[in-house]
Amino acid sequence: MKFIKIIFSFLLILVTYSTISQDFSGTNQSLKFKQFSLVDGLSQSSVLCIMQDSKGYMWFGTRDGLNKYDGHTFKTYRHNYKDKNSISNSFIKTLVEDKNGDIWIGTNNGLNKFTPNNDSFERYKHSETKKSSFDNEIWSLTSAGDNNLWVGTNSGLEKFNIITKERTDIAKDSVHLLKNQIRSLFRSSDNNLWICNRKNIIVYNDSIVKEISYPQTQVRKTTRNYAPIVYEDKNNTIWLGYRDGLAVFNPQKNEFQHFKIKTNKISSINEEVRSVYEDFYGNIWVGTYNGLYIINKEKNVINHYLHDEKNKNSLSQNSIFNITGDTKGNVWIGTYAGGVNYYDRSFDLFKNYYIGASNYKLNYKVISSIVEDASKNLWIGTEGGGINFLNIKTGKFTYYTHNEDNPKSISTNNVKALLRTSEGNFWIGTHDGGLNFLNPTKTPFNFKKFNNDSNDSLSISNDRIISLFEDVNKHIWVGTSGGGLNVFHKKRKPF
Repeated sequence: MKFIKIIFSFLLILVTYSTISQDFSGTNQSLKFKQFSLVDGLSQSSVLCIMQDSKGYMWFGTRDGLNKYDGHTFKTYRHNYKDKNSISNSFIKTLVEDKNGDIWIGTNNGLNKFTPNNDSFERYKHSETKKSSFDNEIWSLTSAGDNNLWVGTNSGLEKFNIITKERTDIAKDSVHLLKNQIRSLFRSSDNNLWICNRKNIIVYNDSIVKEISYPQTQVRKTTRNYAPIVYEDKNNTIWLGYRDGLAVFNPQKNEFQHFKIKTNKISSINEEVRSVYEDFYGNIWVGTYNGLYIINKEKNVINHYLHDEKNKNSLSQNSIFNITGDTKGNVWIGTYAGGVNYYDRSFDLFKNYYIGASNYKLNYKVISSIVEDASKNLWIGTEGGGINFLNIKTGKFTYYTHNEDNPKSISTNNVKALLRTSEGNFWIGTHDGGLNFLNPTKTPFNFKKFNNDSNDSLSISNDRIISLFEDVNKHIWVGTSGGGLNVFHKKRKPF
């Protein structure tokens, strides 16, 4: 084989940059979460509601305080009976931001407005001495458009004007259905207000549009302290999270139907659902009493994620109260007693492969080079385990290592460089084992060796190969350690 030896008087560095893009598909992988707890400054571990405001701050409502997070530290707001400008109660149930950037907070004892510029609260409570149809225990808040808020309480539905501070009892004129204990409110894209109360679901728009029963599996007598929730995705599908799982609204039949998919694995969600959220990719995140479910609608797959005591990056706890996304597409999860879980999309850009005894593991920990073939499989050069071939579809490895009894095996297990040519063949540069050539279409594999021969001026200059490159003319350039640069002209002497 003819190699031309070239000595450069300058250093040539080739850098290859590969852009990695993520498309979270909901496939069954182990999601990585970052946890925020009392140690990090969170005031209490039961996180009932989460919101990101227009300035980017994250807000967390707990059973003992309201928390503001700036990306580095938490600031906690609690009720202080000596301070009239403090929040009226420390048990936070619901949060919403108005068009002016003020934060409205529903608590166990009153409605509050937080003004960021003043860092203070205004309290709006009903008199406890005078008879009133209003209630200070607020379960849910949502915008009513213009200058109004919808307020869901134990006594029914109210409309609150944020300018005049006037409160209107919507159920005052004998609309008894709106007097039932309201557990959650949701305003859909068609401006309808979906009201979940203890008995049924009401769709309201200046008047009652329709009444909808919970799915027949619903155990209504147990809804006293449970909050069914309604959510609308980007396709305008209305979802219902309730005690017996997840349901989807059928507008033709005017009913919620328990959500099911045809699969041999998880076909439905039958756990108590407390939160529903759609991410940037259209996946539906469902928070339940027993872990997190993610529905990939495109692939018709449901995956289930639970706390794993052996994995510090798993969910901190299985009982989930709230799921909310931020403007970057990351997801925040509030739990019953495990604080906040934060999922950053970049956490799962990479899947880790470790060394181990099974064929799902690498056989050596030092990786020198990686090449992808036409089938998207990976050829991985190691500095002690030869070549590890990863079948992307199966996740299994095949190992090509040196065998003293097999002359067709690779020359050494210390691989320094890999090159897949435009014709689909492989060149393998090794440490002290010279250069190897492999045609992967011919089986069984035969690694052809090329070594330095002091008696042959056309042999490769050194057996320590550190880099490989194919140019536009299909010439193979070989960088060595101590022998300079070699180039192989295929047309002069083909293999």
